[in-house]
Amino acid sequence: MTVLISDLLVESSGDEVDKVKMIPFEVEQAQGLPKTKHPFNCGIFLVKILECQSLKIGDMTKINDDNALELRRTLSCEIFNQFVDEIFGK
Repeated sequence: MTVLISDLLVESSGDEVDKVKMIPFEVEQAQGLPKTKHPFNCGIFLVKILECQSLKIGDMTKINDDNALELRRTLSCEIFNQFVDEIFGK
């Protein structure tokens, strides 16, 4: 990760970055968030977690692999209805 970040800094600034002077950092895992067993569910999990956080909903137990397909259906219907409402009005 440190190599990638330094390469991005070089690319963006055009200057050479001294990799020795770079300060190491730690990555911490967020606690209390739902986890998926399947990598293809991570996108819908992220969207729903962000939605819960923005609405200050603390209970995220309904975000799980068993109902991931239903979460996708619900989200796609919400998006479709939003565009239909914009085009045709309510």
